[in-house]
Amino acid sequence: IAAAIEQVMIAASKSILRGDGFQYTMPSRGATDQVYLDELDRIVLKNKTTQANFASVSSVRKVTILTRVMQLVHGVLSRGIHVTKRDLFYTDVKLFKDQKDSDAVLDDI
Repeated sequence: IAAAIEQVMIAASKSILRGDGFQYTMPSRGATDQVYLDELDRIVLKNKTTQANFASVSSVRKVTILTRVMQLVHGVLSRGIHVTKRDLFYTDVKLFKDQKDSDAVLDDI
């Protein structure tokens, strides 16, 4: 997971340096975007994705939260420690404002 986060950040950095800005592409978690697989005995996401673009006023806060949560998760993984969703929320309460905001982004990651 840490390596995947690093690749996302490298891609975002390259995009910014090219002058293209950046966006994150994430699996869509809507009810119509999920399917039950008998062989796995679980619900999995379909291939539909959504984008969060930093240049869009409507999604700039979500992109900021996504970036911060990726930074926190990468740090936790690098140190090899265990934290709860609540622990992550309390690292930046001013940004997250409500735990549901950080939890939703953590689920996306």
